[in-house]
Amino acid sequence: MDVPRTPSWQIKLRGVIGSLGAQERRFAEYLLNSFAGIEKEPIAVLAKEAQVSEATVVRVCHKMGYSGLKELKIVVARENETAGSFDGGIGGQYMDELKERVFMGAIRALQDTMNLIDEDEVEKATKVLCNANYISIYGVGGSVPVARSLKHQLMKLGIPSNVYNEFQPSIIAAEKYNKGDVAIGISHSGESSQVVEALRIARGKGATTICITSYGDSAITHCSDVKFFTTSETLLNGGDNSLARIAQTSIINLLYLNVALKYNRYHNTDEGETI
Repeated sequence: MDVPRTPSWQIKLRGVIGSLGAQERRFAEYLLNSFAGIEKEPIAVLAKEAQVSEATVVRVCHKMGYSGLKELKIVVARENETAGSFDGGIGGQYMDELKERVFMGAIRALQDTMNLIDEDEVEKATKVLCNANYISIYGVGGSVPVARSLKHQLMKLGIPSNVYNEFQPSIIAAEKYNKGDVAIGISHSGESSQVVEALRIARGKGATTICITSYGDSAITHCSDVKFFTTSETLLNGGDNSLARIAQTSIINLLYLNVALKYNRYHNTDEGETI
């Protein structure tokens, strides 16, 4: 089955959208929902349609890593031919199209997230999880089931851990960290204050912190030693994180499998000592 890849510019834009200001986010959302033909439009037209200033357009391009709108247009023109045909929203579509949007969207989320995985980060996370004295996992809202899935996977390996999804217990747990402990934060936006604060405190106590998020310059990344990123489309206009959770769970499964395969190597030397 030939699965169209998500254009690289869309992945870049989703990675920075969480750190954009209100006007910049307006233009970013315009790009994601109305990108067909933007390579043919002058900056004045794009700014007017998105209801932002021309300076805002340029700033968003810079934050995506491009020199300006011209370079973004070149990339869009090159990649539009191979991009998926979904253009946002599912209202009024037939069932076959709905099924394709959900399942192909999930496949693209997994494919694109796999391409973002840093193998060095996987090995760092694996080593600290194998040698951890104490592991806590933090998540709120839709991230809670993902956090519980990680706890279950670790439990199968005989590695104890706790999940925290309420503010006060999260902070109390974080205050008790020491060197050799691990705190894991799961937040699609990377801005969940409870999760970010728990990781910040834990890191200050000497714990190793790991995050799973969709946004590269979000608050959670600034207090994490090891970072994993997901990228996905939304199923509904106005925001929906369902596909992101599928990608998050796959990162967890990757860590679980690597820990399962390498636990003895990291945990014991020939003399029975932790390495």
